[in-house]
Amino acid sequence: MVEVRSGDALVERLVRQDRVIVLLAISSLVAISIAYLVAGPSMPTMPNMEGMADMPDMAMPDMAMPMAMNWESFSWLAPMWIAMMIGMMLPSAAPMLLLFARHRRFSDPAKSPAAATLGFAGGYLAVWIAFSLLAALLQAYLFGQSWLTDEMQLGSPLARAALLAAAGIFELTPLKSVCLESCRSPAQFLAAHARSGNLAKGLRHGLFCLGCCAALMGLLFVAGVMNPVAIGALAAIVLAQKLAPPRWRLDMVAGIALMAAAVFVLARG
Repeated sequence: MVEVRSGDALVERLVRQDRVIVLLAISSLVAISIAYLVAGPSMPTMPNMEGMADMPDMAMPDMAMPMAMNWESFSWLAPMWIAMMIGMMLPSAAPMLLLFARHRRFSDPAKSPAAATLGFAGGYLAVWIAFSLLAALLQAYLFGQSWLTDEMQLGSPLARAALLAAAGIFELTPLKSVCLESCRSPAQFLAAHARSGNLAKGLRHGLFCLGCCAALMGLLFVAGVMNPVAIGALAAIVLAQKLAPPRWRLDMVAGIALMAAAVFVLARG
């Protein structure tokens, strides 16, 4: 009997380690996403280009061959964007997920918080997956129109400057402040939406997070969608804005820096 009780106590202690479980789950998803980005399938090429190049009447000097906007291109771009958004956004969502798991454990000690936390995280990820699908469609369209370079960035300096300026201006708007405050104060968010279901809470938090960070994610079209430096820098900015004290006003700092960068890009041409 002593051994059984000791075993039960050990199991109970392991089940109650919601912080460890959530962190391991987040780390695993981020690691899988990064591995997919590094070792995933390569970009599909235009069909039959080799045969066309051999035809004497089809001379194509310096002719750009954009990836067509079709199912093949979208089926490659969509998982890439989903992997990027999971890798970039989950670390900044960790404080909310940890607090939610702890809140569920103490509010209903008889039940494991794992299922509730999974529902919340599912709602959060559903928002960013929807954003990823739209971003993949946009990228396929822009590249199909030859508006993106081979590095997957906007080819026009004017377009890059406009996107930088738009993101910078948004950083200074009240909407950015409201969304950032909801992400920065998980306890207040949970209290304000206490009567909502777990999935609904996750969806709401995901929408606030989307409003806070979507403009910054759009900057991937300026630096290059698959630029690892840009991906890491944007993930760091998002994390810093959510964790830093409000008095630091990192949103204002980012807004001013982005508008200055827009002026620099426009002047450089």
